[in-house]
Amino acid sequence: MKPSPLIKRYIHVRLNSFLASIVERENPKLQGRPIVISEMHNNEERVLSCNIPAKKLGIQKGDTILQAKKRCTWVAVFPSDIELAKTYAKEFIALLCRFSTKVYPHNRLDEAYIELDVSGIAASSPEEFAATIQRSIKVQLGLNASIGIARTRSVAWSAALHKQPEGITSVPIGSERAFLYPLPLTQLYSLGQRSREYLLSHGIRTIGQLAACSSNWLVEQFGSAGYELLQLGHGQDIKEVKTPTLQKSISRSLRFEAPTSNPALIETTVAHLSEKALRTLQKQGRRAETVVLQVTDIYGRSHQSHAKLSSSRNSFQKGLYSVFRHLTAQVSAIRSIAVQLHTLLETPQEQPNRVWQSQPVQSAILGLEWRSGQRARKAARSGSLVQLPLLGMSA
Repeated sequence: MKPSPLIKRYIHVRLNSFLASIVERENPKLQGRPIVISEMHNNEERVLSCNIPAKKLGIQKGDTILQAKKRCTWVAVFPSDIELAKTYAKEFIALLCRFSTKVYPHNRLDEAYIELDVSGIAASSPEEFAATIQRSIKVQLGLNASIGIARTRSVAWSAALHKQPEGITSVPIGSERAFLYPLPLTQLYSLGQRSREYLLSHGIRTIGQLAACSSNWLVEQFGSAGYELLQLGHGQDIKEVKTPTLQKSISRSLRFEAPTSNPALIETTVAHLSEKALRTLQKQGRRAETVVLQVTDIYGRSHQSHAKLSSSRNSFQKGLYSVFRHLTAQVSAIRSIAVQLHTLLETPQEQPNRVWQSQPVQSAILGLEWRSGQRARKAARSGSLVQLPLLGMSA
């Protein structure tokens, strides 16, 4: 009997009120005070992020700063602190990487996925696993996180919005549509504001109403994106998760102008190539399990020998020396030499760096920098750059 295929599940971790919460975290005197982070949007200063006390007073993302101050005169208004946001986001990713080797960033600095499967350690109780992550974020970063658990990424994303702040929502396999259909369109994965407003103008207010639309009508209104909206409405992911590719080997080679039998030249060349390969390996924060030395003789025939390595540098030197002696005893004249490091293993220090350098994270940083830079660009055009006070009384 064939074994049943693994059923993947995803945990979506969302930091609540990220930009406002890190400002509150860095300024203990502001604990409990309403805080908003501002951005320039269509030449108007609007709320980009607001903390829990501000939300309780009715302040929402997208409100103008004037509206926020009308609701609460003592609200503290801050511009975005890009470097602070990057620092916390990097720590957030590093923390998640300590829990799993399958961490996938979203297109925002405050969100990420963790992939689970039935053979994983967290598969028996993903809720307990999620609660452990949530507690660690609270203790180590001082931030609140809401978490969604589901069979697909899009449903997990919607589930993370269901209970905020600090909620955990698990959607059982097979009940994705029952969970999604009653939700408002604001909780549909990747649905933009303009598309949402267009659907609302046609009386479509819930995800279930969207899912009930004909595919032909959606394609007429949105083009090929109409099929994607329909899939998302039914709780199906439109794209597979792509793992950032890892380099499987490192190779450094050299071809002599003429075949050589000079042992000193051959040994020096091998040492030089191996040092170059090792430097690349160390720069990536990784280690290799195997070293391979490959040489080509005067007839163009390839000869190679390999040795297993441990984590020490002495192991590498001993392994390289043994394969060097083995090959030079076999081949009298050498035309080319290649040193290859195989089975590269990712160290715990490298995984967070790889995730941090991935395209979604870098796009999120660029987006935040662009939104924050609008204030400076507008001030520069007017001939003066406004410096906001620490406690953010908006200029």
